[in-house]
Amino acid sequence: MATIMTRSCIFAKSEKLNFKASGIFATETATDFVVNCLHKIGFTNVVNDKTKKDFYMIKKEKAKDILIPLFYAMSINNLVKSFINRPRPFVQSDTIKCRDESILLKDQDGSLIYENGKYCIHPKTSSTSFPSGHSQNASSLYFSTASTFSKKWPYIIAGILSVFIMISRMALGVHFLTDVLAGFLIGLIIFLLYGLFKRRVKNEYLFHFIYLAILLTITLLEPLWTDQSRDQFTTTGTMIGAILGLFIESKYIDLNPSKSIFKNILRLLFALAIVIIFKIGLKYSYSWAFKEGTYISNIFDMIRYFLTLFGALCIAPYFIKKIKFLND
Repeated sequence: MATIMTRSCIFAKSEKLNFKASGIFATETATDFVVNCLHKIGFTNVVNDKTKKDFYMIKKEKAKDILIPLFYAMSINNLVKSFINRPRPFVQSDTIKCRDESILLKDQDGSLIYENGKYCIHPKTSSTSFPSGHSQNASSLYFSTASTFSKKWPYIIAGILSVFIMISRMALGVHFLTDVLAGFLIGLIIFLLYGLFKRRVKNEYLFHFIYLAILLTITLLEPLWTDQSRDQFTTTGTMIGAILGLFIESKYIDLNPSKSIFKNILRLLFALAIVIIFKIGLKYSYSWAFKEGTYISNIFDMIRYFLTLFGALCIAPYFIKKIKFLND
């Protein structure tokens, strides 16, 4: 009995610290400009841009070593979130305001969707709180990038940038202190495990495809236990498109960076055009018909994100290789 009471006391104190930390960072006096700049550094939409830049401007092997740990971090984050299902800070307290609309679901007319929660009326979110996806993605991305250098100082920069992201997520009112700490640690562990994995596993893509099959199955079934699964669908589509695109490109297309910077820039612009067609063009083909966050809308989102990454990493290289003036 005493042990149970002790654990309850520790849990209560940790929750109090969580709310206190979130409340301090998420005040209106925080500088919006600085917070949003820090937030953009680790914003997951930068994945598509970074994917294209890495792939078309530097050696593909280095790009793969940066991107694959990031995609694992993104997918694992959403899986953990769906099972823990922890409400975000502004959902649990009417004194904390959400200052990141990218995680909020919207109706067909662009207005926010509200729901009656256990603690207060709040905007409906596309994902839950624990662990922080931005913190997890940032630590995985930045440390993976640092590993492509032979110096030690990039790791220091990676750590500093990761801390900036952690602070910004609390300042935006969307995460607790324990969310960002857990996200950072999980992202770091994924980076370290991928390094060991790459050295010891011979058939790398076979492992990836098995993981993708499991991930897709869980994603399609996830709405059975949570109604905040949109991010899981988009992440699954992103990872399947990226892994399948990398595999087909390396095996059948094998596009290498041009010796001309100008031609590499043209390649990047060509890939960007394909991405815009898939990511933005396809969205308008169904967003008017389905409410954001519904199962059918999530399925279409997953397909759209799949085509976006597959287009950047496989379809674009295929056509680039066919266009003479884009090759040496």
